Amino acid sequence: MRTLTVLSLVVAAGLVPHVMAQTPADLNEGLRTEKQTAPGAYSLRWWGKTGRSYFVQQSTDLVSWTYAPLVFSGDGVVAGLGFTTSAERQFWRLRHTDAQTAGNVLTADFDNDGVGNQVELDAGLDPFASSDANSNGLPDDWEVVEAGKFAPYPPVVNVSVAQGASTTRSLTLRNDTAQAVEWSLAPTANQASLWENSNTGGPAFNWEEISSTGTLLTVVSNSSYLNQEVTLTGFSFPFLGQSYSTFQVNPTGYIAFASGLSQDLNRALPNEYMPRPMLAAFWDDLNPAKGGDVYFQEFTGYCIIEYKNVEHTNSSGSLTFQIVLFADGTVEMRYHTLTASTTSCTVGYQNGDSTIAETLVHNEPYLTSNTLLRWRRGSFFTASPASGTVPAHSSASVTLDVNALYLPASSQSRPPLVLTHDGAGSSPASIPVTVTIPGPDTDADGLPDSYEVAYGLNPALADDTADRDLDGLTNYQEYLLGTVPDQPDTDDDGMNDGWETRYGFPALVHNASDADATNDLTADPDGDGLLNSLEEQLGTDPRSSDTDGDTYTDATENTGESNPGGFASTPPNPGGNPGGASAPPPPTVAVQVQFGDHSASHSEKYKVFLEPLEGDPNPQKRSRSTQQYGQIKTETFNLPAGAKYKITLEHTGSDPKYKDTPKPDFDYTLNFSYTGPPAPYNVVTQDPQNVLGVHNESTSFFAKNKSATLNVAWLTSEAVATLPQNRKRTKVGVGEEVYLNVIPASLPAPSWEPLAGNVGTSQLTVFSSLTRKLVAGERKCEPQVVAKINGAAVELTFDVVEPSGVQILPEPGTGVWHVQGKASAGFKGRPYILPNDVSFVGIEIKEDTIPGTGTGYFNGDTSPHPAGQWHGVALGDAAKPSKVVGVDTINSNPNDPPFSPGTFEWQIPWLFKVNGGAEKEFTRVLQKEEMDSTGGLTISKGGHSVSRAASDPTSNF
Repeated sequence: MRTLTVLSLVVAAGLVPHVMAQTPADLNEGLRTEKQTAPGAYSLRWWGKTGRSYFVQQSTDLVSWTYAPLVFSGDGVVAGLGFTTSAERQFWRLRHTDAQTAGNVLTADFDNDGVGNQVELDAGLDPFASSDANSNGLPDDWEVVEAGKFAPYPPVVNVSVAQGASTTRSLTLRNDTAQAVEWSLAPTANQASLWENSNTGGPAFNWEEISSTGTLLTVVSNSSYLNQEVTLTGFSFPFLGQSYSTFQVNPTGYIAFASGLSQDLNRALPNEYMPRPMLAAFWDDLNPAKGGDVYFQEFTGYCIIEYKNVEHTNSSGSLTFQIVLFADGTVEMRYHTLTASTTSCTVGYQNGDSTIAETLVHNEPYLTSNTLLRWRRGSFFTASPASGTVPAHSSASVTLDVNALYLPASSQSRPPLVLTHDGAGSSPASIPVTVTIPGPDTDADGLPDSYEVAYGLNPALADDTADRDLDGLTNYQEYLLGTVPDQPDTDDDGMNDGWETRYGFPALVHNASDADATNDLTADPDGDGLLNSLEEQLGTDPRSSDTDGDTYTDATENTGESNPGGFASTPPNPGGNPGGASAPPPPTVAVQVQFGDHSASHSEKYKVFLEPLEGDPNPQKRSRSTQQYGQIKTETFNLPAGAKYKITLEHTGSDPKYKDTPKPDFDYTLNFSYTGPPAPYNVVTQDPQNVLGVHNESTSFFAKNKSATLNVAWLTSEAVATLPQNRKRTKVGVGEEVYLNVIPASLPAPSWEPLAGNVGTSQLTVFSSLTRKLVAGERKCEPQVVAKINGAAVELTFDVVEPSGVQILPEPGTGVWHVQGKASAGFKGRPYILPNDVSFVGIEIKEDTIPGTGTGYFNGDTSPHPAGQWHGVALGDAAKPSKVVGVDTINSNPNDPPFSPGTFEWQIPWLFKVNGGAEKEFTRVLQKEEMDSTGGLTISKGGHSVSRAASDPTSNF
């Protein structure tokens, strides 16, 4: 039942701050707006329930509401859109419906007025309202959209008629132009082929033995390849548009309506190397010369060709069957006794140029003894009149006749009408037509029993809402569309039916064969760098570079940790780029999956799913599917390091052209790997049910209801020192300590290899059963840490750096030292060790001695700088993480007048050592005094300086 609801919650832009994501349990779908960081930017979000279609209305006064030109399908995830506004007030509400859309909500017509949803929204019309104010039988909305054109109504024709019955429909051609319009109308196909089987409700088996009354065809009966011509005297047999009074009987189980050489090795039809036209009842390597005879007899209005006890060239047993031709074109194939193998034969027909052909049976166990097949073919769809003229501003009516005599029960046919005209509007225009022949429907799910049986569904179980082939379309939607419910890609063009239907690609036409190059597998119509082949795998819109409208492009989200089809899934940092030194997101890992059908049958399709279990900010399942039958494919999942997933494999379909047994054969390959250079991440699988690898069980799907686990193992590092804020860095200071873990934590305990590379004095120690601690060496080096889990290695290489410099800043709370009347200055400074992107809390430093150098006033002064004491290094602040424990007193002597210009300086060596190890000079820090002629003195050290004039008042540190 169709339901329409206006959600009662009305939200105003900007009133709701960022909160937790919506859930299926939220009242009114959790509808709300959220303020974004950009000025005037907002997002409207709600939970999109599966099967619902959503429309958005907006208002500035809560009185007048207009539709936004957008339609959304609920997929069981958060849905939404981004927008910007400068309005003081803006209100939003949702309307939804549960009506079936057959997958394409954009073209669906919820009010049945002949105008699709998107067209109505673009034209400013109401997609839920239909009226006919002038009572002319044409909906007002349709007339608005088609104003000034020549157009048919309805634009889509749906007919339901019982098998063997007939019905009519009326088509209106409206000319809303100022000129008369010439038109013609023709169905693209109006011939139907009906096979009936006595074993499945068709006509009862009967047999008319003619071996004692008919004519023995001696040429055929004594040959394995020679034809014998037969002449009809009482009627001509109509076959595929021609009538024949003679035909050729061939010993290999077929008759031909033209001469030519035969092939004893049967093939599926059409076959250009066979005589054409032909009709095959049991085409195979039969050999009457080995055993058996062939007879012919004509009766009033029909004739019989009988193959009696005919043997096979290469197998035992015999075959007795008949081909019966009726004057009205009906054919019966009667199978009396079949003791030879029936798994090698072809039943079918083809016309003279092989443009009309059908294979009912090809090398499969279909035929049995005491079986009758009846085949009829004829016209079932006509338009009357088929051409004409419609005066200006007038309409004409066309009657569409549907005769279901040749259409099987529980079937659908789609013979689109082509309307050609010389008026304004599209020409030629295609009018989709669906003719449905209903049949028994035991479970009342809208799917006829015969349809369900034919496609492996259960006629006793309501399975209309299930998705048998995992292509995104329910079984009922597949029935309505004419796509195949157990084949994810009906037209075999590499793109699944649900995705094609949703985004307006033809699901019943191989895209490479139509005139639209933008829908080909290798096209990129939205220019986002993702080919249609990848967009189909991701489920994204091939004509939008930002499918979910979250301002991040599909390509960016695919490369990063996000789902490009999910509005709520985008993390702050798609692509894995650091969003802040304190908490950079995990790197994104390209994980390859190799899967598909490796066997010689080339017959199966598969779909692999990854369900996040931990470590992935995107909670939605991810999937990849093989695009061709019998394909081994390598696809990429971009996954965050440290995440864990449940792996499942689903069988989605078997090639309908594959006729061997078993069918399906269920052979498959499934493997995951990381193929990049050595890195701190790798793929580790856990497979206790043996789902992965190469499987050739054939008779059953081994992976059914089974799963494996995929871990994107990540060797993580965390500096012990809490500063600098980026504790995940691999650049560390000498003596610095780093914790090492492999995540996810549920992995088996890794085995840790000895440090490799340029290790120096670095050490790897046990901190806990799962954690190791790296103690960086006392000199610059590049130690490499390697851990292995189930044979997969993860590794990190550290850049251990030595201190490179000193920055001295005035110690807070201290002043400047000076003696009045003296050339003097001084300050107390706090040294910080550089660089600032590592920690040096594991080292000690001291100043060494060195003689001074004087000029001018200080000429000849070589007083040495005294050797200092060893000082530790402690945590500083975020900008200066390595603070020396101790304050440096920096001052001149109180220099007496007379004053004159001069300088005095020390190039002071600074030394460091780690854990009592060898000491090493790492920099020289200039301490300098400069005096001017008035006794003003400036003293500087480590980037900081103070100055005092001689006459300044006395001051202290």
